[in-house]
Formats: sequence, structure tokens, C-alpha cells
Amino acid sequence: MATGTIPASFAPPDIAWCGGLFEGEGSMGFWRHRKSRQPKLQLNMTDEDTVRRFSGIFGLSLIRGPYCYNSKHKPQWVWSVGGFEKVQAVLAMLWPWLGERRRVKAIGVLAHARAAPSLPQYRTDCPHGHPLSGQNLYKRASGKRVCRECVLHRASVYRQRRHSEGGE
Repeated sequence: MATGTIPASFAPPDIAWCGGLFEGEGSMGFWRHRKSRQPKLQLNMTDEDTVRRFSGIFGLSLIRGPYCYNSKHKPQWVWSVGGFEKVQAVLAMLWPWLGERRRVKAIGVLAHARAAPSLPQYRTDCPHGHPLSGQNLYKRASGKRVCRECVLHRASVYRQRRHSEGGE
């Protein structure tokens, strides 16, 4: 491919088609990932070929299915993409073809995601403001990062409570 050319998968007619399809059939919101909520875009349809074409244009998503919710309905295929950067990238490409209601929802989802706490493995401070680094960082056998100062404080409170109850 020559430098400066647009990949075929990002041709304006394809993105416009995706924008119209997402406007009519797509949804956006959040999914739980460990202890945080991540933004998510999703497209549910009974036409597998349409979902696969949609996915092929972006190339950074997941297709799942078929899901048969009951015997009266056709199986559904689900395209989804999650995580702030991917959701923001897809929304930026679809933006010119989204209606006002979808744009307002997209702004809200991205704003909420930006303000949400980061995933535990990327936090630099514990919820009480202690640094999660150096001597204050304790890693459990499970790999979870915890604040040593908070662990010692909880242990102290536990011992005091047990002592006051006559447990020791």
C-alpha cells in the first residue's frame, strides 16, 4: 500500500454504512470489568454476514454468537468493542453519521468513563490516598496490589476489637 492512502476498510462509504447501521441497531453503555466500569459499543443482529462486514471495517472488535434466546426468535450475532480508547476511536469515525440522541449518549459515556476510577492495576494511590509504590506496595499471592499501610491498619483494628471482646 502506498504511503498516505486510506486502507480499503476505512473507505468513507464503508464508514458511512457503519454509521447508519450503528445509528439504527447499535447500543452504547458500560460493562463491568473487575471493579471498574468500561465503556462499550455493541451491535446485535440476526444477520451474521452484516455483523461480520461491520466488524471487518473496524478490525478491533469481537463477534460472538449465535445466541438463541428462545425458539421463536432467530439466532443473534453480537459485535462489541470495549475500553475507552477503542470506543473513542470507533465513535470518532462514526460521529458524522450519528444522530443527535446518539451523540449526546456518546458524550455522556465518554465523559463518565473518563471520570471513572482506573483499573486496580493502574492505580497509583489507594482509596485512602496512600501511594501504591515502593515500601508501601504489597503484592498478594493472587497478584493483587494492596496498600501496606491500610493492611497494617486493618490488622491493628482487628486485633484491638478481638482484645476488647476478650478473644485474646
